[in-house]
Amino acid sequence: MSSDNAEDVGNKDILPSSRTGSPRYMTERTQDVMSFVRKFGTADLFITFTCNRKWKEITEALVPEQRPQDRYDIIARVFKMKLKKLENDFEG
Repeated sequence: MSSDNAEDVGNKDILPSSRTGSPRYMTERTQDVMSFVRKFGTADLFITFTCNRKWKEITEALVPEQRPQDRYDIIARVFKMKLKKLENDFEG
């Protein structure tokens, strides 16, 4: 919220919760997590799952001269498939 008006210097701007990383955003995320804890109990596992754009399924789907970052749709589809497989592995 920049301004060229000298009178605005030192005025407080309150960022909305939709602004990622703002104090209101962090408070909202914390409250969301606590509601999950109340409903389901504390977590047994905390798993981080990331995507590797060099995965064979991604590189094989590209046409010559394409880079993985040119095809976010392929990356998203492969990530979702692998995440689903991981979830199924935990279910039994």
